[in-house]
Amino acid sequence: MRWYEAILTVAIAMWAYDRIRERLASRRAPKDPSEDPEVSFVRDTLPAHEQAVIEYPDIADSHLGLAQALDELGRHDEALEAFGRAAELEPSAEVDIGRGTVYLHMGRNGEALKCFDAAAGLRPDDADVHYLRGRALAGIADGMDPEEGRGHYEMASGALGRALRLDPGHADAAAALDRVRRRLAAGGAEDAEPGPGA
Repeated sequence: MRWYEAILTVAIAMWAYDRIRERLASRRAPKDPSEDPEVSFVRDTLPAHEQAVIEYPDIADSHLGLAQALDELGRHDEALEAFGRAAELEPSAEVDIGRGTVYLHMGRNGEALKCFDAAAGLRPDDADVHYLRGRALAGIADGMDPEEGRGHYEMASGALGRALRLDPGHADAAAALDRVRRRLAAGGAEDAEPGPGA
């Protein structure tokens, strides 16, 4: 491979990685993947991510981009492996957030919370990190009986409130906080459909 081909391969992978990060940051309610042009885009760029990992196995960003693409495609176990390799090369809040997001998608809220706690330690003023912490805490509470879950809902409320103090326009955090407050008011019982960010 010539030097300019290598640069082009990495540039394409990084561009796709940025698109995936934007998508994850503004995640909406899941749609049918066959109708989602973003998923089609990720599927089309996956070979570039895979090639970047082959060409540059010692660069964390190549593994990070691959991991996010795999997660977006629902290939969670493979995504966790790629995030693991990125963490070995260069631990970062981005890796912790990515891993935590995969765990959220898998319904493994306790493991997601550990990742988001680590990310919050590195980026305490990141509204998205606190929003994701709140989602994980609410997910843990959802799996408990109402009395046990109350403490987790209260912690989720605190995390989501912090996200909104850091970014008052964070619509997903506002919707999730509304849902958590309704759960607290109802004693933790199922009460209504969750909002778009819940």
